[in-house]
Amino acid sequence: MSSLHRALLGLALAGLACGLAAITLVATSDRSTDPTALIVLAIGLGWGFIGTGLYAWWRRPENRMGALMVLVGFTWFLGALGEAGGPWLFSLGSALSNVWIGAFALMLVAFPTGVVGRGLERALVWLGWIAVGLSALRTFVTARPDTSCSPCPRNTLLVWDSGTAADVVDALTALVLVVLLGGLWLVLVRRWRAAGPVQRRTLAPVLLTGAAAAAAALITVLLQGTGARGAGDAVSLAVLALIAALPFAFLLGLLRSSLGRAGAVSVLVERLRGGSVRDALADALGDPSLALAYWLPESRRYVDDEGHTVALPPDGRDRAVTEIPASYTRHVFMDWSDGPLSLMPHWSAITTSGVTGDAAAGTAEKGRIWLEQAQKEIAEFIAEVAVRPHAPGVDHHERLAGGRQAAQPRPRR
Repeated sequence: MSSLHRALLGLALAGLACGLAAITLVATSDRSTDPTALIVLAIGLGWGFIGTGLYAWWRRPENRMGALMVLVGFTWFLGALGEAGGPWLFSLGSALSNVWIGAFALMLVAFPTGVVGRGLERALVWLGWIAVGLSALRTFVTARPDTSCSPCPRNTLLVWDSGTAADVVDALTALVLVVLLGGLWLVLVRRWRAAGPVQRRTLAPVLLTGAAAAAAALITVLLQGTGARGAGDAVSLAVLALIAALPFAFLLGLLRSSLGRAGAVSVLVERLRGGSVRDALADALGDPSLALAYWLPESRRYVDDEGHTVALPPDGRDRAVTEIPASYTRHVFMDWSDGPLSLMPHWSAITTSGVTGDAAAGTAEKGRIWLEQAQKEIAEFIAEVAVRPHAPGVDHHERLAGGRQAAQPRPRR
């Protein structure tokens, strides 16, 4: 068992223990509310995020989305401490009950690459943690940090019992949440509009569910801020349901990614048997505007498949540029550093297709087997790249280099 697998197993056991502890605290609480709904949410939210995050972490350890989902799950369980009857656990739970908001905002902003961009994205992450800090600060300025319980255990973290200070903190928290939730909705909608047709199929479940949760949460904050607490509480149930659905939306996206890659491979293999590489890629990816450009190191310029010079589009939202380096598969080395794609078999390697030995010992049958296998593996490679999320844009004009092929996907609307 690798170190990663051991770590994931340890996190899974820790998540199971935290969930059971949260259920125990809720079930044995002397609060008058029915604990059934809280227990269901503990399973749907905490374990949902931890389980899905561990699976995503195992599948793609280089992407931090799995780790971020696990973080959301563990921080969600902290809120169960507020159900404890002991003063210290109650006070600690009240202070930490909204830590999950910061982790949740970070996860949504980083989706799907696991990387937070500059500008608005980074500002939203800061706002998420500021909201967490303000929520914790309220515990220090009021004897009743949780207004839903009566009577409540003693607040052992109380420093200054001031209704005015608590009202100011509540107002600042509401303001930060309004800006945060509006920004999250904007970022997710922008990401949806910027995605191509293939990416949308994979990203749609999380982007749409996340945007709906952000919009519903914004409505909840506004309703509660204007005094319509009954309506706000009703909408908050929809918010919790949408948040609980996010892990399953993420799993649906992973499933669509796998099915979409399989379908793209099938289409691409058929098209590679005849016709151009560009047409095969465009059909397989569902993007008729896709263009290919090849880097010529001797003249330091990009050209199309007819040899005409191609200027890369400027860095912006209407067009995107992806540089694809030379790549390997089990049976073929793909190189386009000196022009159009060239295929070179690994003559010295024993392969599962039966092609082995050097070129002098080759036969027509071996060549046919190798070519069919190479076509299939190139198709798998390109289809896998096609459904991967795009990293933040980079100005390629400042770092043109040899040994690269640029693929220019569809215009973004």
